[in-house]
Amino acid sequence: MRRLALLIILLAPATAFAQKAETEVLHDGSFVVSTDVELAPEKAKAVLDRVKAAWEYVSSELDWKEKDVLARDVKLHVLDDASMKTRFGAKVKGHASGKDDFFVARTFLDEERSARTLAHELTHLQDRRHLETKGARLPHWLTEGRAVTVGRGYEAKLGISDKKYGDDIARVASDVSPAEAKRILEDDAYVAEKKMPSIFRMEAAGFFFLEFVRVKLQVEDLEKKLGRVVARVGKGATLEDAFEAEVGTKLSSARSAFYEYLEDVKGPKRLEWPAVQRH
Repeated sequence: MRRLALLIILLAPATAFAQKAETEVLHDGSFVVSTDVELAPEKAKAVLDRVKAAWEYVSSELDWKEKDVLARDVKLHVLDDASMKTRFGAKVKGHASGKDDFFVARTFLDEERSARTLAHELTHLQDRRHLETKGARLPHWLTEGRAVTVGRGYEAKLGISDKKYGDDIARVASDVSPAEAKRILEDDAYVAEKKMPSIFRMEAAGFFFLEFVRVKLQVEDLEKKLGRVVARVGKGATLEDAFEAEVGTKLSSARSAFYEYLEDVKGPKRLEWPAVQRH
């Protein structure tokens, strides 16, 4: 049986396993653009200008300094749809990998809503660049929740409205239970995303929790404070200590207050804040 399986692999077309080679088409400062599709120089520059604009917005929102987040190159990979599907699955149009690489589908860049994805994924790159201590890590609800916030903020800045995405987030905010919230914020906070029943619900619930902290706990400049939380964790602090030091309240207390809110306030009544209202 093993010999037969090996024979099948050896006889399979090489194209089934090969990935299209990328070519570097632009290197501008700390940004590098490579692609596996035809991308004229002027088009590559237009793409990079959009990425730079999103990068600058993220840096400003998170209060990251250029000397920190651009200490190494940002590698932008513009791929055709088939390449993106092969690498990341059919639903993924943009993906941040590690601290340096951002992959995006070429055709997706023609869509207005891609601006949100640029800011969302570049938030991940900037956060990861601050995780300096070996073993430093952040829970999914925090990394995704703040990336959702920044991505939607950038969308609003550009005057873009994605009704479906807004409605999907509002739906999760309306129906997430205290038990599901606890599982996302505590029990499965560091579980591999691919093992989660719904990655989108994790992202939306994390975003909703952060909005609760901002609105109900009245924490001003939350994004910048969370940026400093990330930096503290990146240097070896625990999330709990970093959160209390920068946000001004214990993370455990904030979570408990959130669970109580979810228990007391049901359905559409939760959609009282602009960030989570249906569009």
